[in-house]
Amino acid sequence: MGHAFIRSILAIAACICLLSSCNLTKETFRFAYQDEGPNKQIMHTMKGILEKEFNVEIVLLEVERPHENLERLAAKEIDFLLHENYAPYAQGNVSTAFIAYPKFLHIFYRNEDDAEILDFKTLISNRRIYLEHANSVENLILQDLASFYSIEGQYELVSDMTESDVVIHLSSLIMQEALEDLSEFKLFSFDNAAMLGKGSKTEGISLRFHRMRPYIIPEGSYGEFTRTPIVTLEVDMVMLARQDLPVVTVNDLIKTILRNKQSFVSIDPVLFIGLKESFDRSGLSYPLHEGSRAYLDREEPGFLERYAELAGVAFSMLIALIGGGISFSKWRQQRKKDRVDVFYKGLMDIKNTPIKCIDDGRKMIRSIKDEQNKAFEMLINEELAANESFRIYMELNKETMTEVKLKMKALQLAESKS
Repeated sequence: MGHAFIRSILAIAACICLLSSCNLTKETFRFAYQDEGPNKQIMHTMKGILEKEFNVEIVLLEVERPHENLERLAAKEIDFLLHENYAPYAQGNVSTAFIAYPKFLHIFYRNEDDAEILDFKTLISNRRIYLEHANSVENLILQDLASFYSIEGQYELVSDMTESDVVIHLSSLIMQEALEDLSEFKLFSFDNAAMLGKGSKTEGISLRFHRMRPYIIPEGSYGEFTRTPIVTLEVDMVMLARQDLPVVTVNDLIKTILRNKQSFVSIDPVLFIGLKESFDRSGLSYPLHEGSRAYLDREEPGFLERYAELAGVAFSMLIALIGGGISFSKWRQQRKKDRVDVFYKGLMDIKNTPIKCIDDGRKMIRSIKDEQNKAFEMLINEELAANESFRIYMELNKETMTEVKLKMKALQLAESKS
């Protein structure tokens, strides 16, 4: 079995090498997102890239209130969720895969006196506030800001923007046409831009609520709304992932996105700007996924971790091959034994056959020698094994030859006396 078994081992090793660069089974991943800003374009671009580079199917799920999908993520009903990094932490199967892009807090206010409001407390107190959704992230931010300024409950939420005094909107940079509905409003600035780095209000807010950071909307970004730089706050949009997803899956996701970063930058220049080794991980609502940490810390998954599925299949194939080899070896050994048994039977027939004349004896000796030569040829061709059975055959061969010769001598002696 030696050479055949080695050839089989080499063949299975070649198969393993061939399969090591691909997934053996097609996996399906479910990505959920809210259709706002660049989200839809981001997700469709990601779907195209991932399905092209890996043996996966990406199912995109458009949701209205992504915060409600945190429970679905924890329950493994979805695998990834594009969400603001402002969700209250709760124990569950949720982690952060990467930072996608920043969103900026836009606070528009209506002021009949046309005077600029410079204080958030004055802006909010006893005013009607419009949020797109009452249970949105904007509402969580509003509650935190009200707590910071000690004005909790001193405002009213309304569902009609035309009846509002203040509009709060968290988004990426707003397109010019979207600003037309807000032509009667002004854009609120928390601080004078010159105060940043000098203990400004936004720095105090950021210190207390570390998931928000100061941001300056440059002068002229929104036409008349930005006659001067606007100081506001930014919140990261992150890709959340099931915590129990394999390290390799999330690690490959990040590397693939960055390898194709130009495809995303064309959607929005700030996409994945936060995906770097030095970002503050303590500011995440949910802990970093182990696959993301491995990427950021430049710890590549090991061979067994990356090819766990392949290793399992290869191991099963190897076990099957070894089992087959053992069975084949036993079959060959039994077949060789059966062949030796044929030679045994021939010798026993000779031993049990009487010699009536000298010529009968010569024919028996010739037959014994012919069978012996045939046995040696089969041994050379590996059709017989040089084992204990063959040794016994040779002993029996010698013994039978001796017996025939003794019978021939006895016959010759009897004939000479007569």
